[in-house]
This record gives sequence, C-alpha cells and structure tokens, in this order.
Amino acid sequence: MPVSVHARQSTEGGPGPEQGGTTRRAFPPLGRGQGLLLAASVGIMIGSFLPWVDTIAGRFWGMQGAGVWTFYAGSIGMAGGLVARRWMARASGVIVTAAAIGLPAWQVLHLSNTCDWQVCMPAMGLAMVGALGLVTARATYLLGRPTT
Repeated sequence: MPVSVHARQSTEGGPGPEQGGTTRRAFPPLGRGQGLLLAASVGIMIGSFLPWVDTIAGRFWGMQGAGVWTFYAGSIGMAGGLVARRWMARASGVIVTAAAIGLPAWQVLHLSNTCDWQVCMPAMGLAMVGALGLVTARATYLLGRPTT
C-alpha cells in the first residue's frame, strides 16, 4: 500500500502506516513554500498598520491609504498558507504578491512625484510590506515546484 505524500510516520515510535498504524497530517502539506507564504502574509498584515510615509508634518499610517488593501491581500495569503490544495495556495500567493509589490511600488513612485526626498520619505511599514512581497513571490515559486 503506497504512503500518501501528506502522511508521515507517527513520532511516538509505534507502527507506521505500512504496518496498519496511525498517521498524522503533515504541515505544511504542500511543502516549505506554504509555510513561507503564511509567515510572510502575517508580516504583510502587520506592516500594513505601521507608518508608510514620514514627513516634516508627521507620519502617514498604512491604514490611511493602500495599507488597507495590503492587509486584505495578506489575509488572502494567510488563507493560502493554510489550505491543502496547491492551486488555491498558488492563486493566493499570486494575489498577495501582486498587491504587496505593486502597491508599495506605486506609493514610492507617487511619493517621488509629489514631494522632495528631504520633506517626505518612505517609512518602515512601506519597506516591510515591499520586502515581504518579494518573499511571497519566492514562496509562490516554491509552491509551483513538486515537493521532495
């Protein structure tokens, strides 16, 4: 009887699935890309609440603009990190990658066109969401590869 890719031997030292023993569900079921997607999506959700722009007048928080959309995308990525279907996890990864790279890039381009770099600069939340967007791109790539 062949062993499922999703099943691992019991860690209690008892009989494995070949001898009629119990199996436990492996996490993440789709490989290390899924765990990476889950962790990066949680980080994106946290970065959405942090300051995105520092100005002389004060800070603009992520939730005052595009951070709302990256938070929603992070929740979709979090769902992709928990599902057991590869196509669903991969679709979630593509969505969160597009939002987490595209929206901060648009924000930086818009910022560079509207004010001088001495007056306003990108802040920690913007950099965090953009960097974790690259991590979700890597996770989505790993989800497309077969597990070994």
